[in-house]
Amino acid sequence: MFRKSRVMKNSICIVILLLSYSCNSQSSIEDELKGNWYPGYLGDLNEDYTEFYIDKDKIYYFNLLSETITKSDYYISDSFLFLKKNQQKEFEKMGSIYILNDTLYIENQGTKSFFLKQMSTPTLESFIKKKVDLDDFFDAYLKRITTWNENKS
Repeated sequence: MFRKSRVMKNSICIVILLLSYSCNSQSSIEDELKGNWYPGYLGDLNEDYTEFYIDKDKIYYFNLLSETITKSDYYISDSFLFLKKNQQKEFEKMGSIYILNDTLYIENQGTKSFFLKQMSTPTLESFIKKKVDLDDFFDAYLKRITTWNENKS
């Protein structure tokens, strides 16, 4: 009887731990998602470099040609990223999303994209929050894009 009760208690503890982990995983990915990102190189010489910043409900992109920032609403549901592009009324399902070792992965219909956490400064976030001016951000951005392009060839 004692053994049966102990096994039951251990089983209940494991179930509770698993449930608490699954409940926290959604908010965990949203917390990990916040920050500055840039693309990992997938092997295609035609790939473009872009930096983006993600906060609690928007993704901000820096457009090199116009030196402007665009933003899109997003949300995550059941480990899938949904993005509202331009002025669309509906959100578009971008793919499943997960983060592993400061790398953001998005998988959609058999293709996988990955993005690396932006560690060098100044970041797009610091420009958006007016901690640096456009010239300082842009100079750093140009250095990063140059290095990225050199590494892919």
